[in-house]
Amino acid sequence: MKSKTVFRFLSGGVLLALAAGCAWAQTQVDLRTQSKDVDFSAATSTKPFQTGAVLPGLCSRGQVLFKTDALAGANFYACTAANTWTVEGGNATGPTLGGNNAWSGNNDFTAAAGVSLPAPWVATTIANTYTAGAKQVFPPSATTAGLRIVGGSVPSAMTGGDLFVTATGLHGIFDGTNANLFPIVVGSGTTPAGAPSSGKCVEWGPGFSLVLAASNSACRSAPTSTDPVCMVTADIGKQWLDNTSSLTTHFKVCAAVASTPSWVTVF
Repeated sequence: MKSKTVFRFLSGGVLLALAAGCAWAQTQVDLRTQSKDVDFSAATSTKPFQTGAVLPGLCSRGQVLFKTDALAGANFYACTAANTWTVEGGNATGPTLGGNNAWSGNNDFTAAAGVSLPAPWVATTIANTYTAGAKQVFPPSATTAGLRIVGGSVPSAMTGGDLFVTATGLHGIFDGTNANLFPIVVGSGTTPAGAPSSGKCVEWGPGFSLVLAASNSACRSAPTSTDPVCMVTADIGKQWLDNTSSLTTHFKVCAAVASTPSWVTVF
């Protein structure tokens, strides 16, 4: 009788152990081989992808990963070839150009098939034509100019209205037929030259020579009956066409006479 009781106890223990083993084995389900038509729609939450901030160095084709440090919309990576990860999202929601959003950081479009920039954005590597009347204003700051044209060789294929600066710093404009250069009034450092005083001739800039017109000289002093000032050393060199006399106009020069500036009649 005792032996039967012991046998029954041992048999019951074995069955319990087997049941416990089966119960533990059922918690280790291989979804690839042991599942069919899996439906997670009622699950509280699911995480079907491997996650990480660093793409593994080794991967096999078809492997996927959710990159946690990428911009939203560009987190999904797939292994498209052995040890090669490719972003599958592509629509990153980083800084945009729409509305009043600010653009920040470094943005590289070198691999883009094309880039369309909304007004007033312009590409700096191609020619841009503005709509008629769309005046562009380039105000300077306290230390930096608003616009700069780099000097160089005079362009050989210009259209009317083109501006240019020669290698020697002469400013010019093409009128549709000729490249015209402007004379330069030399300043001092960053201080521009002042406007010439009334009655004084302006010296032509580098590269220019005086050209006499058919009937008028390039520089003319208007006759006056009022004696200009000729009193200090700085006045020496002034010229005056004196028409005080109704019969004769005299050409006078302010010169040092016995160390004293005085008007001297030339003729």
